Amino acid sequence: MRLLIHTGSASGHLRPALPIARAWRDRGHEVVVATGAAARGETEGLGLEFIELPAVAGVGGQSFRRELEDMDGAQRMQAVLGMFFEMAMALTKPLADVAQNWKPDVILGESTSWAALFAGELTAIPAATFGFNPPDARFLTELLGDQFAAFRSELGLPADPELAAFNRWLRLVGCPPEWFSSRALPLTAT
Repeated sequence: MRLLIHTGSASGHLRPALPIARAWRDRGHEVVVATGAAARGETEGLGLEFIELPAVAGVGGQSFRRELEDMDGAQRMQAVLGMFFEMAMALTKPLADVAQNWKPDVILGESTSWAALFAGELTAIPAATFGFNPPDARFLTELLGDQFAAFRSELGLPADPELAAFNRWLRLVGCPPEWFSSRALPLTAT
């Protein structure tokens, strides 16, 4: 099998994916990690193939971090999720191009790597998600629903007002199941 992994390029986003990547590779599967340049050294240092995605200018820099300091909790959450969404919008097409060219069997993205979900839909390749907590689609719909709808329309994808795409394929949750109520975990979670 061929696995294409997409994460943020910062170590905190990349490192949870590396054990998955190595386990797949060690079982004889082909694995590629596609993310920003900052992750190249760590990825290739583990003997994993790396494809560099373009830098997303002006997203999540020092000025953004300073702005977060002056926000209350709700504003901060909106701003951080908005930042992840901006990254997804910028990286969806480059990631879809990688998927079209490399032809993985599965795309695996971390919980905030929404470009993996969009790229999966665009290329008809299943896009699994991993993370430490399942995203609450209702919460994301309230905060970013209009932006998701507009971007899906721009990509030519069908409307998804309930954000069902978040739970369409396998969702790997890296915490004990007893940390969440059974209602919080989608049927696709393991």
